[in-house]
Amino acid sequence: MTPHGSTNVLALRARARRTAPAVDLKGAGTIFWKELLEWFRTRRFLVTTVVATLIMVVIPVGVWIVDHDGLTQGRATLTGIEAADVRGGIATLLSLSTYLGILVTMGMLVKERETGTAQWVFTKPVSRSGYGLAKWAANSIGVVLATVLVPAVIAEGLIAALYDVPDWSWMDQIFGLGLIAIHVPIVVALMLLLGTLFRSTIPLVATALGLSVAPAVVAPIIGSGFLRMLPVFGLRDLMADVANGQSIAAADFMPLIAGLIFLPICLGIAGRRLEREQLQ
Repeated sequence: MTPHGSTNVLALRARARRTAPAVDLKGAGTIFWKELLEWFRTRRFLVTTVVATLIMVVIPVGVWIVDHDGLTQGRATLTGIEAADVRGGIATLLSLSTYLGILVTMGMLVKERETGTAQWVFTKPVSRSGYGLAKWAANSIGVVLATVLVPAVIAEGLIAALYDVPDWSWMDQIFGLGLIAIHVPIVVALMLLLGTLFRSTIPLVATALGLSVAPAVVAPIIGSGFLRMLPVFGLRDLMADVANGQSIAAADFMPLIAGLIFLPICLGIAGRRLEREQLQ
């Protein structure tokens, strides 16, 4: 081959690398807004928010009325374990957002397949990976708003009005909420993946719930340290420590790191299965 021919080959290869197609997300924006607005067009957002808020406020209000005669004594001052429990109560939102998130996103793909919507969408010029990412992003935002942000604002405001809590820190509470908000997309990504594996909501939900409790069952065999590496279990301890103003070591962030590793794995596998027409 002549030097001139070699130069042409190298130029073509370099041009091919420069013009390599980007990730195809065609139609993802439209699907994202459709999915997000569906939370508000239906009663999904309202019902989920009301349920989550009631769960968060019923115990603090009940304790204030029954144990502290709040209706006659007014604002109560907490000490010791009671104060620590109230400061760390935000950790309840982790379990709440997890299980409500499973329930409200279980039909994210399954129901659209049952109604034929998914098959119809895939006849259009829409990226299947983009379809999955749009579903994940929109439902993650919906779950965060309905099970974390709104219930937390109402519950935390109510606690501040009903109780005088020593060492209460709004910054610590906000930090804890941020950890939960990061955890929610991990749960939704898992539900997206399971939605590509199952064609019915019953085995899908059973698997999701089983995965959430299985580590606690095998922990005595593997060791309790195993739980601290899992987001659902380890993050709860981390948030309780943060909310109570305790010092945090680098190792305490292992469940968060594990979750952030788990997230792209779920999205990648789900996207691959969607591209391989697993919904049809």
